[in-house]
Amino acid sequence: MINQNRDSSRTTFAAWIRRIAFGALAAATVATGCRKATTASVEELYATRTLGLGYLQRNQLPEAEAEFKKLTTMAPDDALGYAD
Repeated sequence: MINQNRDSSRTTFAAWIRRIAFGALAAATVATGCRKATTASVEELYATRTLGLGYLQRNQLPEAEAEFKKLTTMAPDDALGYAD
């Protein structure tokens, strides 16, 4: 029973991460397509946001804050850096 709950929570966590990753990628794609090109690539923005979310999930708040600040510096007009 314990292993079933653990597998279920892993599946739920993985699905949650996939949804966030897809949403972030879609939003970054739309945002970069609607304005001038930034110096940071979509991949860099996505990786930085995902890393920040991972730190936030693990309650590593100083690291998460650093990643989100980095994201807002890389793309100050992008709302993704201010969302969390």
